[in-house]
Amino acid sequence: MTNDGMEQLFARAKDAGNEMSASMPSDFPGRVYSLHVCAVHKARITVRTSILSISAALVIFAALVGWNFQTLLMAGPEEQDPVDEMAQSLWDSAGN
Repeated sequence: MTNDGMEQLFARAKDAGNEMSASMPSDFPGRVYSLHVCAVHKARITVRTSILSISAALVIFAALVGWNFQTLLMAGPEEQDPVDEMAQSLWDSAGN
C-alpha cells in the first residue's frame, strides 16, 4: 500500500472543514447538543417505562400464583367447604 495521494486527501479534508464551518449556522453545536440531551431523556423514559411494565407484570403473576397456590399443589380431590358441610348436616338432620 502506497501513500500516493494522501497529502491531497489531507488538503481536501482541511479545505472541506473550512468550507463547512462557514456554511453552518452559529447555533448548530447548541442545537445538536439539545437534540442529544432530548434523545438521552427519551431513552431514559423508555427504560423506566419498560422496567415499570415488567415489574407490574411480575406483581400480577405473583398475585395469581399466590391465590392459586393451593389449587396448583393439590393433586387429589378437593375438600368440601365447611359451610357446605354444615348445610349438608342440617339438611340431613332435618330428615331430608
